[in-house]
Amino acid sequence: MARTKRVFNFTTPRVHTTSIMNLSQTVQLTRLGKIRLGIKKPIASKNAECRKKNHPDEELCMYCSYPVQTDYFVFDGPEDYPPGIHEAMIKEYGEKPTSLQFFFPTENRSLVFPQALKFYRGPRLFCRGDGQVASRIDEQNGGMFSMKCPCEFLGNGCAPRASLMIALYKIKVQGCFQIDTGSVHNIIRTNSFMNEISGDPGFPETVQQSLLRRISYVPLRISLVRQQINTPEGKAVIKPLWVFTFDGDARQAAMLRQRDAISALLPGQPEIPALPPVPDDRHDEIRDAENPTLNGRPLTPPDQAAAEPEVVGATEGPQEATQREPGADEGEDAFPPDAPPSEPPPREYAGVPGYLMKAGTKTDLEARWTAVRELVIRKPEAIQVAIRKVYEDRMKGLAA
Repeated sequence: MARTKRVFNFTTPRVHTTSIMNLSQTVQLTRLGKIRLGIKKPIASKNAECRKKNHPDEELCMYCSYPVQTDYFVFDGPEDYPPGIHEAMIKEYGEKPTSLQFFFPTENRSLVFPQALKFYRGPRLFCRGDGQVASRIDEQNGGMFSMKCPCEFLGNGCAPRASLMIALYKIKVQGCFQIDTGSVHNIIRTNSFMNEISGDPGFPETVQQSLLRRISYVPLRISLVRQQINTPEGKAVIKPLWVFTFDGDARQAAMLRQRDAISALLPGQPEIPALPPVPDDRHDEIRDAENPTLNGRPLTPPDQAAAEPEVVGATEGPQEATQREPGADEGEDAFPPDAPPSEPPPREYAGVPGYLMKAGTKTDLEARWTAVRELVIRKPEAIQVAIRKVYEDRMKGLAA
């Protein structure tokens, strides 16, 4: 029996599959749990019979209870969070917190605050739209189909809903907690606050005019504050609404506008982030020439310059003794020159904060400040204020 000859194809490369179309491109934030804005109360006429028939092991369900909004955030039970999260939340914020410290984990607003018109049938999401196109469940084949939005369900079960995805950095820096809302006021306030601190992505010129020029990894605070609003019927009611604030001061805002690291704003981080290096704005003939010149004249380093002979003017008559400070020793100058720093200053501007923080004495700190002052005054006023703050904080630490 003849043996079949095997032929190897070395010309066609093997395709290595690394992703799945329409699946691998779908990403979502890690959700650690939910934080709610209210509690459930039983319906007296239905609860006892419903509990006996449908859920004997549970106290309430969606059919025999109704939601009641609270003026504090409500945490779920320990079983609804990863191990240790619920205990840490209670320890940090208490049982009924009215404010939470957080940051947004990404600049993608569609991930941190998704919004849509939603219609539920029981616990199941039946239809979801954006005001132009909606996706609805086909009850016959179980699939989804697209249709025009809005439809007849708007205002009759369909309403705006949004989910706020935040990272409670005092609890865990990775992973998000979800806060759902159906309040138009909360949705407007959240979108307005994002535009206030980082500008409107649709209008790039507003980014430079915003407070922080970013929303991600910025310490923020969300609070529930009771405020008066008007219902669609024109009735004035008092409701707890979301109020967002930047959890920092003017110095920290200036640092964030320069796109510096967030570590300077988080608690327990004593180090000031490294500032960007100073641009090399020297003249080309100084930077590139082998024998640097300026305006046609050669430049000589101070330590290589020849000492000029001292010229002493002739005087007539006896010379008077030089007046010295009382108590000054004859062997030393009454006003000695300033002591040099214990180590040479950095050549680049990025090393200035760390250079100042390494000073061991007040005298050494003053000498270091004098050595880097020329580098500091070239930067914008906001950065000068930040570096001056580093110097003052270190001086206070040495004086303590």
